[in-house]
Amino acid sequence: MGSVTSDLIMNSSPVQILARAFLPDIIEDLGSNYFELIGSINNIEKLPRSEVPTEYHRLANLLKNAAELTDCEHIGILLGQAGDTDSFGPLYFEALKAPTIRSAISGIAAEFRSQDRGAIIELTTGDVACLRYIIIDPAIDSGAIISDAALAIARRILVELCGPGWAAELVELSRREPRDCRPYRHHFRCPIAFNSTVAAIHFDGAWLDRPIATRRVPRHLAAELIPRASGDPEMTERVVLQLSRSISTGAAISASKVARLFGICDRTLQRELTKAQTSYRCLSDDVHFGVAKRLLQDTDMPVTEIALALGYADASVLTRAFTRWAGTCPSEWRSRKQPQSAVPTDAEETVQRPAAAQNALRPPPICAQARREVRSRAVI
Repeated sequence: MGSVTSDLIMNSSPVQILARAFLPDIIEDLGSNYFELIGSINNIEKLPRSEVPTEYHRLANLLKNAAELTDCEHIGILLGQAGDTDSFGPLYFEALKAPTIRSAISGIAAEFRSQDRGAIIELTTGDVACLRYIIIDPAIDSGAIISDAALAIARRILVELCGPGWAAELVELSRREPRDCRPYRHHFRCPIAFNSTVAAIHFDGAWLDRPIATRRVPRHLAAELIPRASGDPEMTERVVLQLSRSISTGAAISASKVARLFGICDRTLQRELTKAQTSYRCLSDDVHFGVAKRLLQDTDMPVTEIALALGYADASVLTRAFTRWAGTCPSEWRSRKQPQSAVPTDAEETVQRPAAAQNALRPPPICAQARREVRSRAVI
């Protein structure tokens, strides 16, 4: 354990690589039995007892169970801190060849989809840049721990690319505030906003046009290239990606708009999805259901705010849709998943939380007012 070979990392994202190399040791160091954990998971998944699953939904579930087994809410941060930058693999080393920080991050975002099938990276530029980690796999009920790990790694990569003078202005995490925030403050070294719709790192946009601070590539990986994805993703994948992006920014998107973005007409989009035995409505429901489940399980956001984040007019619309998807209402589903959680009711929250904070829960556009709103609920 603790070593990473080139064969292992060639087709893996940094989160997958670090999980394979360091998660067993982390769990053992926390006083728990790693093989008991992996055995209980793999008895269900029908995987070898010693195997760490790298498929996104299985890895997300494993990390969630690891946090529960070890009673360590910040185990994702520990995973993101493990090893050195040599452990990040070709996806990171390719970025070192870019002329600027902007092109390096854009290259990572473009390649990430072919390495980690359950999430995407989006970079929003402006006076303040925003790097978002967006889970797109609707099957994921809880993405808190894997998102923690991804953002912890992202911060390390940004420090390596920009140099020691780089610092984040704000970090948003799509999870409820942990009992102990110190590991998060120690790693990110900036204000942290929990209970956010999407995980994100905000930093000064002026860094984007600066040259890469380091171009050191380990000798054993210098000649390796990231395998390029063959051809365009299937139409269903492209639609899911577009839906996930729109939800992460709080913007609704219609089938007609998606078709225009793809440069095709509505009927062509409908025909392609019909060939795949699905429809725009079905894909939209899947994506909205996945995000709703994660926000209900991972955060303390009231149902009203989750409804707004998903683009619904009010909580009743979400409740009807969620009941149709899950066979139960959002509050009942949440109580079954989080029986110990003291989640405030919408009525209580309306009294206790200022209205501006509700808007802040959406991933903010890059403007001063939005940054102030998100900072108002950040843990310093």
